[in-house]
Amino acid sequence: MSFLLCVTLPGNAPSNRLKAANRALEAGKIDKETYFRVAIAAELEQGRENFKERHFLMARSRESELLLDPPAHTNLYKRLENARKTEDISEDAFKELWGYVRILQSEWNSRRTKVSKERFRWGYPR
Repeated sequence: MSFLLCVTLPGNAPSNRLKAANRALEAGKIDKETYFRVAIAAELEQGRENFKERHFLMARSRESELLLDPPAHTNLYKRLENARKTEDISEDAFKELWGYVRILQSEWNSRRTKVSKERFRWGYPR
């Protein structure tokens, strides 16, 4: 019975791509700019998928919302700043990637607002 509850991720799942990018970065197979591009795209897709599939669970409590759709943009902002300071990425790439992270943050804020409204409408604690 417990094996029926286990679900395997498809090979091209965002979390798998993120793990592969982390391994490639550590092995030196890709540069930081490529890593950030893959990481931002994976976080965008993962946030969208989690909201689409689990927004009812997110509306039940703030803790489950943060668990299922964490604010990945905060970590990416810090890592981009560090990469710029150590000159691992160019200034132009930094500005472009910063804009992508702003899009990621904006989508996260929009999902959070929707979940908050649903939480209020359904009478769950805010």
